[in-house]
Amino acid sequence: MQTRSRGGRPPASRAGEVESRLLDAAGQLFRERGFELTNCSEVAELARAGKASIYTRYANKEALFLAFIEREMARSASGEVVVSPGLPVAERLAQTGTSLVEAALAPGAVALLRLLLQETARFPALASHADAIWRRPGVRHAAGAIAARAADAAAIERAGHAAATFIELALLPLQMRALLGEAPAPLAAAAREHVERTVAMMVSAGLLRGFD
Repeated sequence: MQTRSRGGRPPASRAGEVESRLLDAAGQLFRERGFELTNCSEVAELARAGKASIYTRYANKEALFLAFIEREMARSASGEVVVSPGLPVAERLAQTGTSLVEAALAPGAVALLRLLLQETARFPALASHADAIWRRPGVRHAAGAIAARAADAAAIERAGHAAATFIELALLPLQMRALLGEAPAPLAAAAREHVERTVAMMVSAGLLRGFD
């Protein structure tokens, strides 16, 4: 039988689980209501934890919010996309790009991006956090797909430039449409066609030359 330690804190074996529940609950409410309309009591209730569980970990609501954002950044940075090196570069990029765009247009992802943009006046660093969560990992994954057969540093660097162009053309316009209120589901359904058009344009411009 598990016992609680003095002060009502959970045993060490459960500390990580409690923190995960708190951040999950905080993320849900921050996405739905924004920072201002979320309060720690409701976070604790949704997480099935005592309010003291929040304040033993986070000094205030601002600290809880930033901890949630930091977790999302870490998750984004650690994510991987499977690339099939045997495919031609255009197919590799289309396959990877479609996965990236569909993930970015998921309702939770759109809500998180909207939250970051809404709160930049309160937390100026969030502008760079948004870049770290979406653009940089997207460029990294796209570059990996483009340079899957490349070995030399110059080719890998060139792949990075091509990947940045791809993200700007394939991902950012659809994200903007979702942020402006267009339903994410139809956008996600059209993602493959949009990505394939972008890849075809890059092939025509010679941006993917030498990566097959």
